[in-house]
Amino acid sequence: MLELQEKQQQLSEYESADEYDKFLAVKDLEDRTVDMPWFQHIPKILQIFQDLRNVDSDPDNQIVLSDFNISLEKISLRWSVSSLKALYFNSDSGSDSKAFKALLDRFEELDFIKDMRIKTYEKVGGKFFEFVLNANVVLQDE
Repeated sequence: MLELQEKQQQLSEYESADEYDKFLAVKDLEDRTVDMPWFQHIPKILQIFQDLRNVDSDPDNQIVLSDFNISLEKISLRWSVSSLKALYFNSDSGSDSKAFKALLDRFEELDFIKDMRIKTYEKVGGKFFEFVLNANVVLQDE
């Protein structure tokens, strides 16, 4: 019984030490950190952006990416489009140069995002529709 009391007192001393608090903080960070291969995912998004920029040969019909934010929990992209066609319209033309997939459909196919949403659109300068696409990031262990 005396040995158990000594061990409990020793444990209390360890728990009250400043180093123990630091240990717990580091352990918590390690438990919440997930290695994510962003080097594989970012090129997918940039390729989608590049493909969509070439959807229409008309220079007035453009897609402009102006802001790009990524965290371990969320992804946020600010876009401007001159036509909402690029967001919603799919073309299954026989010619590869004319066939394209809507922006929202392309993002739905990405395996590392979920719960994609666009809350509002705003007409800017009479030519463009500006919006922010938000999505949650799918962690590897989900």
